[in-house]
Amino acid sequence: MASFFNFAILGELLINVQNVMKRNTLILTATLTFVFGLLIGMFISSKTGYANAAQKKNLEEVISEKLVAPGSKVSVANIKRLGKMSSFEVEVNGMKDTLYTDPQSKALYQKIFDAKAEEEKEAEIKKVLVIGKDEVIFGPKDAEVTIYEYSDFECPFCKTFAATPKQLVTKNEGKVNLVFRHFPLPFHDPLATQEALASECAREQGKFWEYHDMIFEKTQSNGNGLKTADLHSFAKKLGLKTDEFKTCLETEKYAAKVAADKASGQRAGISGTPGSLMKNNTTGEFKFVNGAARLESMQSDLDELLKK
Repeated sequence: MASFFNFAILGELLINVQNVMKRNTLILTATLTFVFGLLIGMFISSKTGYANAAQKKNLEEVISEKLVAPGSKVSVANIKRLGKMSSFEVEVNGMKDTLYTDPQSKALYQKIFDAKAEEEKEAEIKKVLVIGKDEVIFGPKDAEVTIYEYSDFECPFCKTFAATPKQLVTKNEGKVNLVFRHFPLPFHDPLATQEALASECAREQGKFWEYHDMIFEKTQSNGNGLKTADLHSFAKKLGLKTDEFKTCLETEKYAAKVAADKASGQRAGISGTPGSLMKNNTTGEFKFVNGAARLESMQSDLDELLKK
């Protein structure tokens, strides 16, 4: 009964890492090393130093059920005590190795959880890399790659970078599109958020990109680059319905959207601006774009994603 109870506890321990095991040989090795450190204590006789046939079978069942993909062929052999250490031979689908337990097993096991955390982070990022119904797209809607740009209208680096993603879309006609998302930084507020809201009011009238370009062209950046009156002046110059624009801006009609954009950036790991990601919409693969990247650098990232 004691052995069965230990197995039950161990089984619960392993459920959380089984998906990681299926795709990474290094993690598989690390896990097996740690797990056998536990199992050997459960099943190996301290008198003989060897596991009997029934015990080996139990070990193989645990590995088959909890550590590897269904249908995998698992074989364990020659489990031995070597002083404070233990050794064992394991074969999974033809992959053979001799592994050892030692004080480093705990550190190796930590890699499993690190890898799982990385996998969960990647899944969270992919959730936000989806074009929403209220987002404006520069370029073809059905492009293979989408650039998600998180930007602050008062950020001087964003001002420098603003034209680059659009140039990449134009240069690679039909292959890539651009989605602009707001990420106003607190030390550039209240103006940065006001500009974001104003651009959304312009989007409502079909002039987002024209308004976007005008803000970046005219602002001196750093939170005091424009005056509120300039935002209304831009709307007039672009031929927008100024009364509708004024009401939209003063009521902060799109405050929730601006906040949602920033929240999605934070979920994706964006902490400063400009911060961008490229995603292959067919494969789901994505890449971070570092800061105000040059066009050549972004082209290289795009070419790499298009190959996947």
